[in-house]
Amino acid sequence: VEEVDNVYTVSTPQQWNWLAAQVDTGNTFEGKTITLAQDLDFDGIEFISMGMEADYMTDTSLPLHPFQGTIEGNGRTISNLTLSDITVTGAGKWKGALVGYLWNGTVENVHVINALIHPYEETLPQEPYRYSYRIGGMIGFWSGDKDAAISNVSIRNAEVHGSYAIAGLIGGIQGTGRKTIDNAATDGITVTNHGIPYMSGSDCYFDSAALLGDCTNKQGELVLTNITIGSWALYDQSDESVTKTLTDQTWCHLPYVGEMDGNSPITLDSASLSPIPVTATEG
Repeated sequence: VEEVDNVYTVSTPQQWNWLAAQVDTGNTFEGKTITLAQDLDFDGIEFISMGMEADYMTDTSLPLHPFQGTIEGNGRTISNLTLSDITVTGAGKWKGALVGYLWNGTVENVHVINALIHPYEETLPQEPYRYSYRIGGMIGFWSGDKDAAISNVSIRNAEVHGSYAIAGLIGGIQGTGRKTIDNAATDGITVTNHGIPYMSGSDCYFDSAALLGDCTNKQGELVLTNITIGSWALYDQSDESVTKTLTDQTWCHLPYVGEMDGNSPITLDSASLSPIPVTATEG
């Protein structure tokens, strides 16, 4: 894929994967735009998520591989994505259908249809979901130290698995600055929590929702406008040793946000969001 005036034009799944592989080896694409010229159908084709994060819980020396550019979808659709049966420790912990790790980047005018996001650590058969958190259908983890925006995006018919902080659109948001999500839609979302074995017996939560898993955007704010939430469900498949129920999730405002840390102001169409305890087993 050739760069022309800081723009990479993608017309095939193979071209997407080639660019995603560049991110995973350290090319951040900061100041660059990846634009879609055609719909991309990954049915029967391996999909590579763009950007990933080293697992700081096990090895802080591992490199960070964020995507820092712009994805301009031009209203195109990316369909039939599968990220399953994959290793998530080391480089590649946070996975999203489009972007695993987004730093000060932009995603706009793109739609995802039919996605299976099911990362787990096959080398840990007793606790395969130990590091599968902040998992999103479109973006795994969104962070940075500048204002950034995601706009005109949607995800439909997505199945997302993990231990906690999992959601249809974005697994988790951290960092500083003002982050804006405008004109975003989710529908047909299934979020399945598989528990957090290393937190067994502690006060742990699902931190999951249809739109966003957790938000700890300290010294910043999250602005939500024109958000549409269709059908969605949140299921618990956690190990019985993890003592919690869905009603434990109290710092949330479903179906929008699974965890609000109290330090990150969140507004929805100019109205402030405050935590609402969960009272049901499904969204």
